[in-house]
Amino acid sequence: MRQVARDARTVRFLAPLLAGLLLAACTSSAELKAQDEKTCEEQGNKPGSDAFAKCMLTLTQNRDKQREQDMNAVQMQQQMMMSTSCPAGMCW
Repeated sequence: MRQVARDARTVRFLAPLLAGLLLAACTSSAELKAQDEKTCEEQGNKPGSDAFAKCMLTLTQNRDKQREQDMNAVQMQQQMMMSTSCPAGMCW
């Protein structure tokens, strides 16, 4: 019974995180590019310039880093929830 309750809590916790990741993944590459171009132009970078290219690269790298951090956080939470011995205060 205790395992079933813990599994239910795990699902309730992880479901919103996974849904957020899936929704973020639904943005098309064309939409992301358009958003990034707008951001870089708003920062005063001229399309075709080295500064614009660097801005675009930085935005892409930051997004990739954030996606990796989000996935690592979800994996860590899953591992903690599946562990039979969780650190104090980390398990339900």
